[in-house]
Amino acid sequence: TAAILVRECYDQMSEGVALAAPTGKAAANLRSRLGDLAEKCTITTLHRLLSQKKTLPFDLIVVDEGSMIDAELMARLLGAIKEGARLILLGDKDQLPPVESGNFFADLANHEKAYVAELKCCQRTDLQEIIQMAASVQRGERISIQPLPDVQRVVEMIAAKKPWEKSRPFCALTPLRRGLYGVDHLNALLYQKCSKGRPVPILITANDPKLELFNGDIGWLEDERATFSDGRTFPAFLLPRYEYAYLLSVHKSQGSEYDEVMILLPEGAEKLGREMLYTAITRARKKVTVLGSEETVIEVVRRRAVRYSGFSGV
Repeated sequence: TAAILVRECYDQMSEGVALAAPTGKAAANLRSRLGDLAEKCTITTLHRLLSQKKTLPFDLIVVDEGSMIDAELMARLLGAIKEGARLILLGDKDQLPPVESGNFFADLANHEKAYVAELKCCQRTDLQEIIQMAASVQRGERISIQPLPDVQRVVEMIAAKKPWEKSRPFCALTPLRRGLYGVDHLNALLYQKCSKGRPVPILITANDPKLELFNGDIGWLEDERATFSDGRTFPAFLLPRYEYAYLLSVHKSQGSEYDEVMILLPEGAEKLGREMLYTAITRARKKVTVLGSEETVIEVVRRRAVRYSGFSGV
């Protein structure tokens, strides 16, 4: 979608085009889709873009994964655009709202005065099983699941998929931070099982503008150095705060896509609602497996997240 927009608009923009996304992985996805046109555009994370200049010089700014942008970051973006420039926001209003305040993108997409174009077909996958599962969750309907094994078995299942591989064709997702099936506990167990003699996947969790490393960037630790997907390397001691990333929280997976996704739905996941499950399912291109109990899944798809940004009534 972004590639089509940029190709249509590029020749009309005398001051150039910028494409941005909230995470490094999402920005890398934008670059890969643009092909030869990528060298003619500025493609970066939204935080990096806004750290460059007070007023952005571009005639066109395209921002992907708009549902991840909180109210404060959106205010900074709108304040940085020069007069006469165009802003195009891309995203999915049915995904999880931002971690921080507001739900600007969903409110904008639902606003009666907004100019909205809605995509009617899925671009990430043409596999009907995944498309239909996501649609069922949107409608609050039950989906096909498998029982959630004990923690040790889950660790073995994830380790068998080689989650340290830099190509990262597989990703396991959990909606919880703490607890037996939380991202902290499972990553600690996977580090014990998988780290010896292999790269250790890490997720940056704090912004460092000087190093141009930002929350959501994925890298790999090996021999006391970290390598990131754009090829940059840093000594490990220079890195901002990070955590292991053998599996990710559903929130942190936004902006990424994988051939295969395993979704854990332990007790407690029902509090996050259907947007969480929809977001997790739509990370997959070829295969998705949901592990949980019938009771938990029923509660997850029954609930909806309610957030207020103060924009919908404008």
